[in-house]
Amino acid sequence: MARPTPTARAATVPLQDKRDDAKLGLRSSALTLGDARTKPALAVASALAVAGVGAAGLTAGLSPLPLGCGLAVGAAHLAWQVGCDRGGWGDGWWWLGG
Repeated sequence: MARPTPTARAATVPLQDKRDDAKLGLRSSALTLGDARTKPALAVASALAVAGVGAAGLTAGLSPLPLGCGLAVGAAHLAWQVGCDRGGWGDGWWWLGG
């Protein structure tokens, strides 16, 4: 079984707390988006992050080939994380025991 990376664990924390947020009456982004819109929101945020890192790298004068390879690995990891989302804690975060 795969072990979660720190990024994967940080990305799942807001989804884990949905039950607690609802009990406490908090208005979190996980509750606001709901289960149906969480995956598209994560996909858009991931794409913007990859684009931003790419733009920063090019602006800093990094070589396009190594930068592109690094971005491809990062984008693949983010796609894997988004692909594992099945609507929240306990419904598919299999690497955390859900």
